[in-house]
Amino acid sequence: MDRFSCQMSDSAAAEWTLWGVFVMRIATVSLVLACVLAAPSPAAAQRPTATEVLLSHRAAVVQMLTEAAGRPDDERHSARDAAHDMAELMDFDAVARRALGQHWDARTPEERRRVATLLRARFERNYARWCIRSVDYEIVSSTEAPTADGVDVTLVWRDPRARGQPGRRVVYGFHAVDGRWQLVDTVVEGSSLVGRLALRVAEITERDGWDGLLTWLEGPSAQ
Repeated sequence: MDRFSCQMSDSAAAEWTLWGVFVMRIATVSLVLACVLAAPSPAAAQRPTATEVLLSHRAAVVQMLTEAAGRPDDERHSARDAAHDMAELMDFDAVARRALGQHWDARTPEERRRVATLLRARFERNYARWCIRSVDYEIVSSTEAPTADGVDVTLVWRDPRARGQPGRRVVYGFHAVDGRWQLVDTVVEGSSLVGRLALRVAEITERDGWDGLLTWLEGPSAQ
């Protein structure tokens, strides 16, 4: 299995590398008041870039897991928290729509929501495991470029244990929803998560029907 892949299933690597926001710790009431007084007005405030969102989430993940190092239960709890935070950054409705493709229009709103919910649950489980495996990975470089409906953030990841190996290029596709950047796809070395997921969904739906697709999504491992 690709160590740089954040899996949506055991058979199809889903590189969601998905990242969230720092939790600031304020020590004293006076510091809180100072921050409030120094804060810019809402009109002047500028939303963070998609790159800043990813990098700050990564920093928070590393801090949580570093503090929990050596305590397996705490590590798993911290990884689950990180997965929840990452899921909040993702637009699972958009992911579900792209993955279902031609089947989207034929499904009811309730069925669509169910697919989005199942995708999120599977993602959180797999992302939590990925966080623990990748805590030592380094981000070598980052770039951001506009797209037709948002921005692409490209990060180059490197596993320091893989000496002599080149970094892995991962592109995160974002669009803006209600003023927030939300992740809709991840592409690793030219391989799209949503593209592969859509192919798998089409295959299972054609073979096993809608109920078969839900069974596959609900299973402990989607084969």
